[in-house]
Amino acid sequence: MKYLSTLFFVLFLSLNGCKSDREIPPKGTWSEGCAVFSSFEDGYKLSGLCCEYLVFPKIKLKSNNSFTASASYHSFTGAGFSDVPVTVKGKLSKDEKTLDLSYEISGIAKSYSLKSDARIMYCSCYCD
Repeated sequence: MKYLSTLFFVLFLSLNGCKSDREIPPKGTWSEGCAVFSSFEDGYKLSGLCCEYLVFPKIKLKSNNSFTASASYHSFTGAGFSDVPVTVKGKLSKDEKTLDLSYEISGIAKSYSLKSDARIMYCSCYCD
């Protein structure tokens, strides 16, 4: 019986240790200037932008892999925040230290090259 338990344990460790393209769970923080991409509820949020932010559902981030994700873009309208669907393209570097994001909103292309080891800069702005 002890032999079977040991064999099962070794087999279990072997199978779990052979995973490639491990998925990065919704945690971690990447930033560039005031922009911060971090975990939020069950997904991610790109915040720190003046009077705007993006909310992502749970997405699969894998090292050295590109992705396309649907997000909701929120910007201050003067009477509250809008909620506009937007498609975001991204790439997480092999070392998981750089996250590139790009999207287009109202015909304006926006892109960020966020770093995991960058200092987070808190910026304030006034939305009227």
